Amino acid sequence: MESRKNILDRIKQNQPHQNFVQANYFIHPILISNLVEKFKATLTAIGASVFEIATLEELNHFTINSFPNCDDVLTYIPGHVELERKSNGHAYQNIKVAILKGDLAVAENGAIWITDKNMLDRALPFICENLVLVVDQNDIVQTLHDAYSTIEIAEYKYGTFIAGPSKTADIEQSLVLGAHGPKTLTVLIQKSDLIRTDHD
Repeated sequence: MESRKNILDRIKQNQPHQNFVQANYFIHPILISNLVEKFKATLTAIGASVFEIATLEELNHFTINSFPNCDDVLTYIPGHVELERKSNGHAYQNIKVAILKGDLAVAENGAIWITDKNMLDRALPFICENLVLVVDQNDIVQTLHDAYSTIEIAEYKYGTFIAGPSKTADIEQSLVLGAHGPKTLTVLIQKSDLIRTDHD
């Protein structure tokens, strides 16, 4: 123990001077004139399905038409459809369709940010067979830089970006969907009268 202490003390005594200088950098802004259309085009290109809805009341109609004869559907939209959280993520292992609320979305790459407050359990968006994310069109930002400037001041315990269905490909150019998560991703963009075309 004495030799260990001596080594650690010597390391502490020989630390370099930590005079860090703030890096100066400039990010050329990406100006997207229509965030919704860009977001839809990007999602389609990476294998997701995109639809627009006027109100959250259309969710039931969408579910019946898109996933007929499917009984294992879980919908959790805080403020609209509330459910009691399970104590273990394994309780959701048989969910065929999970419909959740995305916190915000990124037009440039189709990524959707979702936090623990909107997913019941952090395993749910990855353990279900089909994932449906609802995004308000006013929560679509232009770039990841814009997204991080928003989420860095938010309060959450866990969050992740999701873009497209789970997929993997090998050197033989064979694409497999659902390899590590949901086989499909559907995004429902909730329309609003207040359309935002840029990020303030």
